[in-house]
Amino acid sequence: MPLLPGAGEQVFVDVDSLLRRVYGHAKQGAGFGHAKVGGYRVRLRGLSPLIATISTPAAAPVVAATRLRSGNAASARAAASLGR
Repeated sequence: MPLLPGAGEQVFVDVDSLLRRVYGHAKQGAGFGHAKVGGYRVRLRGLSPLIATISTPAAAPVVAATRLRSGNAASARAAASLGR
């Protein structure tokens, strides 16, 4: 069974930046980033990965690439080079 049926016709690419919380003081690459928790804007310590997914109208999204960015990276940082 093909992983992405219909990939020859139409493909959707989605690049998202995330903030994943970490706990502890010695986490490498962790920085403070902004997030909303319970409707309030707060600064959380965490990692900032960039995730690229691909999908078709007939298939669910599949994670194609990930990149861990250092510190409190902006949303668009390294998004262009991830698609190459």
